[in-house]
Amino acid sequence: MLDEDSAFRRNRAHVPMMHFAKRLLVGKDAPFAPSFAVEMLAEALAEGDSEAALITANLAAAGAWRAQSWEEAFDLLTVAAERGEALAQDQLRLLGRAVPGERDWRAMAGRIPLARWLRPPARTAICEAPRIRIARNFLSPAVCDWLIGRARGRLQPAKMIDALGATPRFTAERTNSDYLIDIVEADVVMMLVRARIAAFMEIPTMGFEPPQVLHYAVGQELKPHFDFLQHSVSDTIAEEMGQRIATVLIYLNDDFDGGETDFPRAGIRHKGAQGDVVTFANVDPTGSPDPMTLHAGLPPVRGEKWLLSQWIRNRPIAAPQ
Repeated sequence: MLDEDSAFRRNRAHVPMMHFAKRLLVGKDAPFAPSFAVEMLAEALAEGDSEAALITANLAAAGAWRAQSWEEAFDLLTVAAERGEALAQDQLRLLGRAVPGERDWRAMAGRIPLARWLRPPARTAICEAPRIRIARNFLSPAVCDWLIGRARGRLQPAKMIDALGATPRFTAERTNSDYLIDIVEADVVMMLVRARIAAFMEIPTMGFEPPQVLHYAVGQELKPHFDFLQHSVSDTIAEEMGQRIATVLIYLNDDFDGGETDFPRAGIRHKGAQGDVVTFANVDPTGSPDPMTLHAGLPPVRGEKWLLSQWIRNRPIAAPQ
């Protein structure tokens, strides 16, 4: 790797270890070098760094560059909480259903109902062309509020891939905001949500793109579009990184008017309650892009709309997460 080993080690003398490790983990303003990042995280963890425990918990939960293990993830989350990491403490309070004032982090970790997370509700079909499925109460209100809270203050104007090229860009068709959750920005709560989606869709998380929290203020919208990668964009992208075969949308709130998910060619407009999920296949049963999946995020006319969006590809994602 062009003597990257010695280069990274020289840089470590000038950049704080955790800051550099996080950059390497996602390739942000640095090379994408997760193996070096994991090495640095292990050093920082051994030295008592609370954030290293927090991020390594994410890696263990995701099975990213290490074996997937919920037991290890919960244990590392506990270590981070015991070392004073507030984000770890708040996650354990949420997941372990802590009573007010409780500070027994290990007890909270022991109460996380993993089996319940991995046993999602049954799907209900509402359309076959395109294939649209829904489920009620997919996430609890508390988890929905958690995801909204994580996104507040981190939203950016949303981009999209269109027919002009493969690079996401700002377009007049999309006026909402989003928060892209990579492996550094993620938390164990988000990893459990992804595992629940995987069980619901019966598709492993290896093909999941980084999820996004979407926000629509009054009047903001995403005009009719497709989520599959069109041939006019790049056949190479679909070949190398896989086609987007499915979209999952979870409604994080419902105190708004308007804002439905509209499928104009199918004649369906859907709005879920808080915690509900709607999924649709972006390809037909033969695996070809399905033009019936044309859809839009209609603008709310009162209040603000929050969604969690998860795109799923038909092969493992190799790009930085």
